[in-house]
Amino acid sequence: ATCAACGGACGANSEEDAFQLLDGRVLHVSCFKCSKCGATPLANGTGTLQMPLLRSKVEALLRGEYLCSACAPDPAPNGYPKEAKSEAKTPPKLEEEPTAPKEVPAPAPAVPAVLPARCGEPMTLEELRDADIWKARGIDASSREQMLSDADFQTAFGVTKEDFGKLAGWKRVQKKRELGLF
Repeated sequence: ATCAACGGACGANSEEDAFQLLDGRVLHVSCFKCSKCGATPLANGTGTLQMPLLRSKVEALLRGEYLCSACAPDPAPNGYPKEAKSEAKTPPKLEEEPTAPKEVPAPAPAVPAVLPARCGEPMTLEELRDADIWKARGIDASSREQMLSDADFQTAFGVTKEDFGKLAGWKRVQKKRELGLF
C-alpha cells in the first residue's frame, strides 16, 4: 500500500508505522504532522496517535493544512475557529437635544352600530341570525337562542327553553343549525 500523504510504501515491514482509514487509504503515523511546526501527535514515542482521528483532520493533512493543538486557533464554543476581533471603533454617540414628547391624539371611542341589548331584552330571530347585530350587542354565540322571547322561542324551536335545555347536545345543535343559529 502507498501512504496517502507522502506516497511512500507502507509494506509488511512498516505495518506498525502505518494505519488504514475507513475509506481504504493508508497513512504513515510519522506523516501525520503539523504543517506549521512539524509536531506529530504521537503518544510518548510509541508510534500511536494520542488523539481521535477525525476525517476533517485527515483531509486537512492531505491538503497540507493540518495544525496541531498548539498551532491551531482557539476554537469557539461551537467548534469553529474564533473570528479575528475587529479593531473598528464604534462612532461616539451624539447627544440629542431633549424634545417635548409628541402629542398623539386619543383614539375616538368605538360606538357600536347597534346599541347593546338591555339585560333580558329579547331579540328577534332575524337579529340573532345577523352576526353584525348579535356581535355588536355582545351576545355569546353559543347561546344566542336564549335571547329570544319565550313565545318566539316556542314558535321557532317547538319546545320551551327549559325543555330545549334537557335535549341531548347533538339535538340542540341540529335544531340551531336548522334555524341558522349555529
